[in-house]
Amino acid sequence: MEAFAFSTISTNMNNPQYKVMDDFIESLTKLADVGLGIDPKEKLLLSQGAMFLLMKESKELKALLMSQYALLKNYLPFVIVEKDDKE
Repeated sequence: MEAFAFSTISTNMNNPQYKVMDDFIESLTKLADVGLGIDPKEKLLLSQGAMFLLMKESKELKALLMSQYALLKNYLPFVIVEKDDKE
């Protein structure tokens, strides 16, 4: 699943149909405003975790991943089940 997500994002990062790059830059800006430690290794790990959390909220990223999943689902070794917003 991680390979699918990575491939989809790297292939479509600048796709004008999905504003994933805009969300990514906005998230980077938010991270730059937060002090995430002094040690470079610690800062990198904290930044990665924070970026995952911020991008998890990206509607554009979700739309992109789901559109690619719809195209490739017959060939992928996993199933994505969407949860209701109420869950």
